[in-house]
Amino acid sequence: MTFFRSFPNRRVELFKAIRRSLFTQREVAALCGISEARLSGILNGWQDPKLGEMLKLTKLLETPIQKLFPELEEVRADGL
Repeated sequence: MTFFRSFPNRRVELFKAIRRSLFTQREVAALCGISEARLSGILNGWQDPKLGEMLKLTKLLETPIQKLFPELEEVRADGL
């Protein structure tokens, strides 16, 4: 089991940030250099985002990485 799959819930804050942005999900995927299917997998927790993908999303959506991916804070709090 990979790290992100241990958090099966959808990435709600990432969904909200995309909805608040002026971009469609298709545009977000294209601007981040990933497929729509890949973005959908990340949003639904089926696929693990790579660090570069997370950074592109946070920059594009102008939202802190901890807000889009709160599971990172949970791990940091556990000392892992």
